[in-house]
Amino acid sequence: MRLIATIAIERLALALSLLTASAAQAADHVTWLVSELAPRFIYEGPLKGHGYGDEQIAYLQSRLPQFEHGIVSATIARALYELAHTDNSCLLTLTRTPERAETLLFSARPVRTPSSKIIVKQARVKEFSAFLDGEGAVDLSRLATSDSWRGGYVAARHTGGPMQEFIAAADRKARMEKAMSVDALLRLLARDRIDFVFASYLEALYEETTLHLDGVFTALTISGSDDHADLRVACSNSPLGKSVIASIDALLASDERWREFLQPLKRWLTPADFARAVERKPDP
Repeated sequence: MRLIATIAIERLALALSLLTASAAQAADHVTWLVSELAPRFIYEGPLKGHGYGDEQIAYLQSRLPQFEHGIVSATIARALYELAHTDNSCLLTLTRTPERAETLLFSARPVRTPSSKIIVKQARVKEFSAFLDGEGAVDLSRLATSDSWRGGYVAARHTGGPMQEFIAAADRKARMEKAMSVDALLRLLARDRIDFVFASYLEALYEETTLHLDGVFTALTISGSDDHADLRVACSNSPLGKSVIASIDALLASDERWREFLQPLKRWLTPADFARAVERKPDP
């Protein structure tokens, strides 16, 4: 009887240890949510898996082996939902707003990248002259009054400032198409189905490359809008999320590691914009 009891106790202890190990493993699993916003993440073609975001996540995975990493494709809207309603989700790039900061955790050192602008066809730039301010930037309040223009924007993307106000304006006459990915909008623009797109020049450059449309698109500055945006790693507000963010902050506090992390962006940014990204320091 004692032998049977001893065996039973040993089996119970083994089962409990396996459950504990399994729970610990599950607790350390980080899900990276990615959206098809090339060239950040590239899902197809010769550069598949080599978007700058693809390579930056791979870098973090290799430098943070204490976590088990997984990647899940999601729209921006879905990714924001998962961040708010799960304990182990992270997003590589997200604008920190006061509202988001109340429920999510953000890394201290942001990647400074060119903000969204108005992407138009180079051949039609003169048609926008009626909407330019004294500094040659597009005044969206003027564009909003014309019902002969149609633009496009990515759903759930925080464009901020004048663009966000333009999209939300109840009295806007210019029509706007909403899409889940920017490449769909840029292809509509290339075919003259819409007149402009709110996007970054990186996205326009990638689309020109994949569609062999060199020099077709150009970017117009928006009046009252920042030229650059700070994008940060965002994670669920949970003990695991805090651990991931703390580990990323410790890693990227090093200027050497920071430059390594930014290296995939070098092929897409202008030298001036890449230098600006490298120079960005962590928040105090």
